[in-house]
Amino acid sequence: MTARLLAAPILAGAILATAACERAKPASRTPPPPTVVTIAPSIEQVAVHREYPATSQSTQPVPIVPRVQGWIRSQGFVNGDMVKAGQVLYEIDPDPFQAKVDKAVADLAVAQAQLDNATQIYERNKPLLEADAISPEKLQDFEAQYLSAQANLKAAQAEVELARLNLSYCSVTSPVDGQASSTTQYVGALVGPDPFSPLVTVQPLDPLWVQFMAVSDDLPVLRAQFGQASPGVQIVLPTGTWSRSGRIVFIDNQVMPGSSMLSVRVEVPNPDHAVLPGTYLTARFQREVLADAVTVPIQAVVRQSAASVVWIVSAEGVATQKTVTLGPRAGDHVVIASGVAATDRVVVQGQSKLRNNQKVQVVTPDQFAKPAAPAAAPATPEKPEKPASSGRASRTPSGEASPSTQGSRRASRTIEADPIS
Repeated sequence: MTARLLAAPILAGAILATAACERAKPASRTPPPPTVVTIAPSIEQVAVHREYPATSQSTQPVPIVPRVQGWIRSQGFVNGDMVKAGQVLYEIDPDPFQAKVDKAVADLAVAQAQLDNATQIYERNKPLLEADAISPEKLQDFEAQYLSAQANLKAAQAEVELARLNLSYCSVTSPVDGQASSTTQYVGALVGPDPFSPLVTVQPLDPLWVQFMAVSDDLPVLRAQFGQASPGVQIVLPTGTWSRSGRIVFIDNQVMPGSSMLSVRVEVPNPDHAVLPGTYLTARFQREVLADAVTVPIQAVVRQSAASVVWIVSAEGVATQKTVTLGPRAGDHVVIASGVAATDRVVVQGQSKLRNNQKVQVVTPDQFAKPAAPAAAPATPEKPEKPASSGRASRTPSGEASPSTQGSRRASRTIEADPIS
């Protein structure tokens, strides 16, 4: 009898606790479809370009080497100056060379006098041979002296010309317009005609040559554009702060073995001297023009390990993943060679939330950028009233919480950790 009286309150408490847990369990909600932004592909005429790394170089760099040996008396430029053709860059001490000129002139005068004397002797003795007043052998000797004097005169004239030429070489001039480098020798240094030790290098800066290596597949296009200023080859700095349009002036006559590359040279104007020889540049030329090319923004393409894909939304609002073949880039767009039709709607925002054949909601970019409204919190269940014997009814004989109460707490924590997206 006593056991029945104790079991009745406990059973009533268990029934009330079970009812409270059922009321605390929130109603299931179906998440709304993800929002996306779509656009229609563009149909454009796209010029396809090829880019190569390139290096600038002077059209006629000239290392200045003295032609005679001597001591530098003066320097006619400042390091880094722009110099003109014919400008004197160095003066080598001319005194020894002037002395050689004077000696050569004196030797020429002696040779001229000897020739005059030999000529007179020969001319006087020629009539004597007819009168048998002189032997033929003697006349031959006079003729030989005359011819030798003629040869000596020519040699003396050549010595004068050589001495004067060496004297002129004491003025070391620039053969071209350009910028001078830093000098390697200064006033007072002994210099000579050593081709491996130039005094300075003068490099013309306008125009410049730009050299790059192109793949042999581009040879027909390069030859078609040879010497043409339009469309020309665009030469730009990697930073984009300098750009020029040039014309192809040289294509090598052979392909480098084992690389399928050939050398190409472009001439570009450089009147402001903004680029110096040795600058790393980018050469960009038009390879072909694609008519009616299908293009989409680059952000519409999702690159996966095996392929590139885009998401297409049907008229019924269902998103489908399509594998595409990419063509060249066109600014902030990319050409889709295959996989997308001009009538498709391509997703450009919201791809990360999509699953294949999933229903989506198409919104404008402004609507997509707005933060989603927070999900409504589930209603807090009312606490059941404790029975008169609550202390004994809600506890097991060991003093732990009853199993029904533990289940209610776990369900509540799961809902908070998994909010509706």
